[in-house]
Parts: sequence; structure tokens; C-alpha cells
Amino acid sequence: MVGYTAIHCWIKRMYGYPKKCEFCGTTKKRRYDWANKSGKYKRDLKDWLRLCVPCHKKYDLKRLKKHGKLQIFKGGKGTRMSLTSI
Repeated sequence: MVGYTAIHCWIKRMYGYPKKCEFCGTTKKRRYDWANKSGKYKRDLKDWLRLCVPCHKKYDLKRLKKHGKLQIFKGGKGTRMSLTSI
């Protein structure tokens, strides 16, 4: 199995650096990421999305909440998040 960093290097090498967000459509952000859809990090373009950083964060948080892998705590010092085992 390929590691997290290696698969991200592979996707950038094969398909380049994203220049447009597939969610919000912006081309004006400074940085874009390749976001994995399945969590399996396959070497298949269909398993990846081109997202701006804000959309990537929202996408990951939504996915983690959906699968019960994110706990959100609200307290006196604001909100903090914790990942359960992935």
C-alpha cells in the first residue's frame, strides 16, 4: 500500500496542480488541493476532487462528521475538535 504523501505526490505528478475548485468554482484562491473522496487513496482520478483550501476543509469536516470520526466539544474557551480512530 502506498503512503499518504506518496499518493499525493503521484496525483500531482500525473494530473498537475489544481487551478479551479470543483465545488465553488473559484479560480482566485492562492492554493488548491487534491481531496480524496473515498478515504482509500486510490490511484484513480475518479477518487479525487480539485478543491480550494476552504472547500477542502469543509468537505473533510462534513465527511468526518458523517462517519462519526469527529467529536466537537464546546466549552469556555471556544470550540475544539478531536478525531476518533480512523
